[in-house]
Amino acid sequence: MEAARRALAPSALAVASLALVAGCSATNPYTTLEGYQPGDTEVVNLGSVQVASLAVFTEAEGEPGALVARIVNSSPDEQSVTITSEAPSSVDETFTVQGDTTLAVGPDEDTTTTIASVAERPGETITMTVTSGDTTEEVTVPVLTGNFPEYATLVPTPTPTPTPTPTATPSTTAAASPSSAGGVTPTGPGPVVTDEVEESPSVTSTPRTLSPSGSATG
Repeated sequence: MEAARRALAPSALAVASLALVAGCSATNPYTTLEGYQPGDTEVVNLGSVQVASLAVFTEAEGEPGALVARIVNSSPDEQSVTITSEAPSSVDETFTVQGDTTLAVGPDEDTTTTIASVAERPGETITMTVTSGDTTEEVTVPVLTGNFPEYATLVPTPTPTPTPTPTATPSTTAAASPSSAGGVTPTGPGPVVTDEVEESPSVTSTPRTLSPSGSATG
């Protein structure tokens, strides 16, 4: 009986462990099932200035991208922050932040910075330089996409290409009809037709006289 109890003890412990793991999985789904967004936004500390949530959002490689950041100025004085990156995903933007305020950078925020074409795919990174005053930091910024609901509004909307409007072709003006008041109007060289009729030469008859002998002379 004692031996049976000792054999059941490890089995009971194993069952309890499985139940604990199952309970954790039920309340905390695996990360792979939720979907994992490669990389995370970056934070840069430059003395009294902090650049947080730094990232680039785009729909796909070669599409326009939006620079997203929160620039916090904890000093009472105005500060300037410059963010740059080299081509092809080039950025060269300077932001002015008032004292004790936060400047939101991104679509529909305080200011917007758009990259014409992002050469990197979502999940890759862009090397950027952040400068404020005499302090400069080089940081690796992730390229993210809007597949997740919380990121959907951060992807720039492509500008629609305007449809060209067809140009109307002017119609050919018809030549004016001849005037009925003046007869036929000649339109080119040629004989002129007139209403005059050439008259035939007139014939003059000579009167005849009778001589006393009764013969006619004349």
